[in-house]
Amino acid sequence: MSAKTVKITARKIIVDSKTILDDATVIIKKGAVAKIGPAETLSQIKTDRVINLKNHILHPGFVNAHCHLDLSFLKGKLKQGAPFTSWIRSLVAKRVKATMQEIDNGIKNGIKQLISTGTTSVGDISSTGRSPSILAHSGMRAILFHETLGYNPPDAISRFNDLKQILEKFADSDLLKSGVSPHAIYSVSPALFKKVSAYAKKNNLPVAIHMAETEEEIEFSKKGTGPFRELLISFGSFAPGRYPKTSPVGAVANFNGLKNSILIHANHISNADIAKIKKAHATIVICPNSNRWFKRPISAPVGTLLDNGVPLALGTDSLASNYALDMTAEIREFHKKFPDISLHQLFDMATNGGALALGLKGGTGTLAVKAPFDAVAIKMPKNIKTDPIKAIITSRRKIAMVWINGTAKYKNMENMK
Repeated sequence: MSAKTVKITARKIIVDSKTILDDATVIIKKGAVAKIGPAETLSQIKTDRVINLKNHILHPGFVNAHCHLDLSFLKGKLKQGAPFTSWIRSLVAKRVKATMQEIDNGIKNGIKQLISTGTTSVGDISSTGRSPSILAHSGMRAILFHETLGYNPPDAISRFNDLKQILEKFADSDLLKSGVSPHAIYSVSPALFKKVSAYAKKNNLPVAIHMAETEEEIEFSKKGTGPFRELLISFGSFAPGRYPKTSPVGAVANFNGLKNSILIHANHISNADIAKIKKAHATIVICPNSNRWFKRPISAPVGTLLDNGVPLALGTDSLASNYALDMTAEIREFHKKFPDISLHQLFDMATNGGALALGLKGGTGTLAVKAPFDAVAIKMPKNIKTDPIKAIITSRRKIAMVWINGTAKYKNMENMK
């Protein structure tokens, strides 16, 4: 966070999806928005630095609500479109052989890609424990969901104690906060799920859960059969009768883990599931290009969810199952599949919606007064009549600068002109 005051004037400033200012100025003090309004009104305010972006659009940074930075080293190394359990086997095999240097380099490259494409906050699932220190050094805003797995009930106490030890050692900061992620109903035993859920509730920690991603997950959850049964048998973790006997959403509700949780994917949920999700005030994160990478549709009942007031956010998932960590690519893919949902609404899901999902407070995901100045400046397209939201999400956009907490984290001199 910079201690200096900064005045930035831009051709257009997008405060949020509903508020767009022409020829406007924002005053940044102690890393946050102090004032915002017409340039003429704020022209007399003196600051330590002045930045004139007369040919630019300034907008809130994107919030990637679901990512696995420590899987970034797997980019291009797994078979695209493989059956999900086959993909898991390949992932596990390659991760076991990976060096810490490979994983660390992947995390650094992933963070660089996030920032350079306009993402300023991320919900990161940490399974190796390598990303927290690298994220801290990067100056990025993040919720670190420390992941736990363990399907054998006898392992629940030891796995929970391991997770608790990690959480107790991790010191939250202004930019980095802790959360927990009991991975999924096919990888976390009921006993472990219940312990993690109770701990998260007691300590007011956000919870992220992979939910109903594939039809095979539904089959296993209800019947204990199918590819996930075979996967668990191969890992030595399955025993007859050891499955939820209800939908994944119903199972997590029974584990007291659904309330206020972040549910990732939710491709295969029923109306009864949606009622439970709504009652629990949970949020669903859609990862459009991860579905595309697996060569499957976005099967989440998006229209029904929105009609029922279930909040939605967007994420990229990991480079083990995506082409890039670019939130605008997620917006474009989502809009292609659901053209009736406006770009303005999708922009909100990718900014303010993601911030609300992750529990980021103080106006994060907007440029409202008192919000942290997490922002992106893009060069205006030649056609100045273009909807600024549309200009932001095009693949041809030209990013000039990215700020996080008032500090510049990316700058392209050519695009500053």
